Amino acid sequence: MREIDCIKINLSDDGTSIATHHIIVYNNIVHGQNGDYPSNGIRVWALSHHISVVGNLIYDIGANDAIAIHPDGAGVGAGTSHWVLDNIIIGNSGMEDGIDMAYATDLNAIADVKVVANRVQMLALSGLSTKTGRGQKCAGGGHEGNYFWYVGNIFTGSSHIGVNLYGPKTNSYTSGNIAYDNALNAQNPKNQWEMGWADTKMDHNTIIQTVSYRLPINIRNGANSAFTDNLLIRSVDGTYIGGSVGEQSNNAQVLSVSGINVPSNTAYNNDPRNWRNVDFVNNFTPDNTWSEINGNDTPGAFGPNNNWLGLNIKAFDNSPLENSGCGWEGPALVQQRLNELDINFCNSTLSTNELDQADLTIFPNPVINNEIVIRVPTTITVDNINIYNILGNKVLSKHNVSDKNKIILKPNLSEGIYIIKLNTSEKGLISKKIIIE
Repeated sequence: MREIDCIKINLSDDGTSIATHHIIVYNNIVHGQNGDYPSNGIRVWALSHHISVVGNLIYDIGANDAIAIHPDGAGVGAGTSHWVLDNIIIGNSGMEDGIDMAYATDLNAIADVKVVANRVQMLALSGLSTKTGRGQKCAGGGHEGNYFWYVGNIFTGSSHIGVNLYGPKTNSYTSGNIAYDNALNAQNPKNQWEMGWADTKMDHNTIIQTVSYRLPINIRNGANSAFTDNLLIRSVDGTYIGGSVGEQSNNAQVLSVSGINVPSNTAYNNDPRNWRNVDFVNNFTPDNTWSEINGNDTPGAFGPNNNWLGLNIKAFDNSPLENSGCGWEGPALVQQRLNELDINFCNSTLSTNELDQADLTIFPNPVINNEIVIRVPTTITVDNINIYNILGNKVLSKHNVSDKNKIILKPNLSEGIYIIKLNTSEKGLISKKIIIE
């Protein structure tokens, strides 16, 4: 189901026992609901399983949620194994949640839901939205179920709460997320990030709370949980993590960090379609002078040189999930998008032949003076070369490679970390990380 311009997409109906499964909802525009069609934007209900919601733009939803994986009105729970990946959501005052993962009515149910690399702005966007105001929550999760991932998302603009993962769920992995400027409604005293699950792992998240009477994180049940390498910033000193807190390690809890700023209130910064651009991401990248800078162990979602940290879908220990505890890997489209975004699935980047890394030599690395020399064996034919920044944007594409075994590129790239990918006739895709200095 792709490239449709519509007001809503329903993959099931209330009270039915029909299971919709193995469907990809890709690259659609869902918008324009008026008083006659107050509904979820994309709805996955009633036993549906193995659904991938990828690369959609959703705005002007009349009521409820932009994307909902949820029990239906008759109490029939959603099925297992879902991806919500790389969607853009723009809210308004009529919306409840940007993404709602309220799962089932069975505490022991296996959900296997991955919410990855989505950009959620709950404030209606001037010039695009016909509706106005702010939605209540960027993302919510309630009821029961096991095994949820929230990785590499950006959440902002909510009136009530940023991310609300409540209910008696267990086993969640939350990493590499950015949440800022949420819970802005003074009449509804919630916090930036509410967590009610046991067996929670949170690492390399950047959470900025600008409202003085809110907390960056509030933990309702921290049993068997671990909080590591997170960056928490609030406008006044005080409690940063409230409630029942589990194990903590290397979290930075500060009033400010040099180089990190809440993006200014401009049309450009408010538009989530711009959030993969380096000038936006720079708002969350600490200066190299920060005392906590420590390579990949730097607290927060970004380390030096715009290096996005925490982009890992890790396995749950001792779980019944496939792929050694990482769950369903998704269709080829999901694997390709993860690769483009440099998101690691179960300790290996999908669609990359790891055994072939030795076949690719790049020097110097770090790259100096913007000259990249690539050497590959004479047995390999390079068809084309693509370079991506750490946000997954293609910044260089070279076809018709004349010198197949020694390739010199002068891409004129700014400082930072990039992924260079060679498509070859013999080995398929070969990729390697490079640093431009």
